[in-house]
Amino acid sequence: MKEFISILISFIFMSIADSVDSAFNNYVSIDAVVVCGSLIFINFMFKSIGEIGIYTHRTVRKKSG
Repeated sequence: MKEFISILISFIFMSIADSVDSAFNNYVSIDAVVVCGSLIFINFMFKSIGEIGIYTHRTVRKKSG
């Protein structure tokens, strides 16, 4: 009985995943979603590191004024 429930649950999850995948007209794979999410995170990190000087200048200017 436990095997049946396990198979039923996995079938439900697979059907939900297939319906989400088919919601995209071009059938975007999970790999593409992960890569895009990683690139957005990397872009955000580099942008934050690049703007450290701007944040420091704003802080110093407010304290000295």
